[in-house]
Amino acid sequence: MSKEHEKLMRSLEDLEVKEFGVEKYGTELRKYIYVYGLVYNSRNRTEYHCCLWLDPRTLFPVRFSCECPDFTFRIRMCKHLMKLYLTAIRQLKGM
Repeated sequence: MSKEHEKLMRSLEDLEVKEFGVEKYGTELRKYIYVYGLVYNSRNRTEYHCCLWLDPRTLFPVRFSCECPDFTFRIRMCKHLMKLYLTAIRQLKGM
């Protein structure tokens, strides 16, 4: 693993997904998996609502959003979104 990857994985250890939900919706042409959650940071005791829209074939994020101040709109995922995404992948693979 690279140093950046190790640093990211350590930063995710402080995070916990408190509330979690998955909804499947869409039209005949476009279908999405909508994932939402409340991500809690035990280090600084903050929590933020996050959501992801996943492509159901690849489980790749199509859109995402987070309330945290680190979130830069549509450019890259913050650590809260990354934690929610990893949780979603684990849950969806089990379905």
